[in-house]
Amino acid sequence: QNSGSCFGGAVGKAHNSNFKGICVNSIIYLNNLDSIGGVVGHVESNIYSSDVLESCSFIGELYGNKNIGGIAGIKTKDGQMLDCINYGLVSANENVGGVLGKLCYEGISESETFVAYCVNTGAVTGTGADTGGVVGYMQGNNDLDFYSTISKCGNYGKVTGSGTGVGGVLGRCNTRRGRVLNCANHGEVYSANECRIGGIVGSMGKDASAAHQSTNLQVGYCANTGTVSSSNGSSHVGGILGFQEEG
Repeated sequence: QNSGSCFGGAVGKAHNSNFKGICVNSIIYLNNLDSIGGVVGHVESNIYSSDVLESCSFIGELYGNKNIGGIAGIKTKDGQMLDCINYGLVSANENVGGVLGKLCYEGISESETFVAYCVNTGAVTGTGADTGGVVGYMQGNNDLDFYSTISKCGNYGKVTGSGTGVGGVLGRCNTRRGRVLNCANHGEVYSANECRIGGIVGSMGKDASAAHQSTNLQVGYCANTGTVSSSNGSSHVGGILGFQEEG
């Protein structure tokens, strides 16, 4: 394919659908396209469910442009993503994750959207903004509670990023109400460019337009054993968190 969007090794776009136990072994090369996943390109749910996308895996290679993930390219609105694992190589430009490229809660209910018990072991490379071992980019509703969450996830693969946020678990959280809990990284995290680089999260939080906001972010109960580094002297580098915005 050389045009369009929402491509997946099994499904292009899943709306209010539950998937469980799907394994894809393939090479997916859609270098100029967006919203591509090893299993599902775009997962969208208007109904809170505990098994929107569960126990899926990807083996192979995946190349794309934006919102690219080993399991799913982009996940929007409500619902959960559980017990998924990526073994494949994932390489793209922007919002690149070993498991999920972009996690986006759009405030449609009073539940939450989250990624839990997901693991990446493959190499993840981003040539542009926001690259993470598990999730590349996360956003949510700034005025609601902590509805965008990554919990109990792990990364073992090498994460190489080139812009904005680069993290062993999450590249960047661009919301005042995001949290990452009970996660671990054991892979190398590196960038040659000026970035915000962390063993767990590269960049966390959003400008609260005030001197301080206590609920701007939560990062807790996390561990990193991987090497975190940048060859650019202007980068912000941390074993757990590269950059924190207020909070």
